Amino acid sequence: MLGQLKTLGARFMLSIPRYLIILCISLVFLTSCDREDLTSGPNVPIPVPVFVPPPLGPGDVKMNEFVIHNGGSVLDEEGNTPPWLEIYNPHDQDIDLSGAFLSDSLFQPEKWSLPEGPESIIPALGYLIIYVDGKADTLGGLHANFELKESAGLFVLWDKGGISGDQFNLDTRGLGVDQAMGRIPYEDLESIGDFLLLESATPLAENSEESKDTDPGPTNEPFIRGDVNGSGNVSFEDSVLLNQILQGNRTQPACEDASDVDDDGDIDIDDFNLLTQAIFDASVQIAPPFPNPGQDPTADGLNCPL
Repeated sequence: MLGQLKTLGARFMLSIPRYLIILCISLVFLTSCDREDLTSGPNVPIPVPVFVPPPLGPGDVKMNEFVIHNGGSVLDEEGNTPPWLEIYNPHDQDIDLSGAFLSDSLFQPEKWSLPEGPESIIPALGYLIIYVDGKADTLGGLHANFELKESAGLFVLWDKGGISGDQFNLDTRGLGVDQAMGRIPYEDLESIGDFLLLESATPLAENSEESKDTDPGPTNEPFIRGDVNGSGNVSFEDSVLLNQILQGNRTQPACEDASDVDDDGDIDIDDFNLLTQAIFDASVQIAPPFPNPGQDPTADGLNCPL
């Protein structure tokens, strides 16, 4: 009888698939071990916690300072001097702005989004510079796809969920080279105020005090450089008039800046040559403001009176 049982047991074991036998043995082994036995070996990696900055939320960061006529206060990676906007993180932890939106229009709130990655992380109590030069397609990174120009308008910073994180009205008309507008240093989020004209531009640093010149309004009429006759566009007629002015046959119109085509502070034959070349060759650049009207970005003795 015992021999028959052994024979039946052997036949039963042979009928069980081999992988089930291995699985049963593995389960017995695992239940007999504690967790310390499984993790104490030299080849078992120990997980290291990684800090991921939280996403932008309403009121977490503040637009802090901007310059429209950048004379060298900030240089981008190409060595250029684009208009720039500074954002401040008043908290004691890093904040990731990846995917947050920046716009100058409530009708296009998602006009440009900050790139994904470490370049969009603002360190605790730190700053981030965005180049508002309209060169997102060519330079990428922190270059916005719209340009900060001389105008009165709105700036809005939105989080990924479409909730306004910060916004302010701005009037950049009449601002000079490296003349900055910003929020005066504050102790807490409740004391953040409107943008004021600052004594000096302070990129990536605490803002300076309010300028004693509290009226940043324009002192000159906006003009188009090269539009000597004041017609609203640049044409060959402007070149002819400028030539006559230089020869003493015509009187210089009131807007002297329009005739200073190379913006060197003088009206001379170089301006005539540059204007004539630019009219016939689109690759020749006239100094700003061109082709749209604006203020003279260079302080000189020429005027375009109101």
